[in-house]
Amino acid sequence: MVKPSGSNKVDEVCVPMFLESRTGRPVIQMGNYRFNMWSGSRGPRARWICVKVHSGCPATLITLDNVIVKQKPHNH
Repeated sequence: MVKPSGSNKVDEVCVPMFLESRTGRPVIQMGNYRFNMWSGSRGPRARWICVKVHSGCPATLITLDNVIVKQKPHNH
């Protein structure tokens, strides 16, 4: 479980849910945020980008064997 960056609530924890999009691609849903797997991800390490990346959001996740090991915050 990862506490969202920039959250003011100490007890707020977002549980990542590994899902599939309507087209069958892997996505992660964390609270109100959704991440798509970066197309260059291979093997046990994967990079995930916020679905608002085209609106300028820099948020990313790095997972290793489906465990979040690194997170950059959202700007929205």
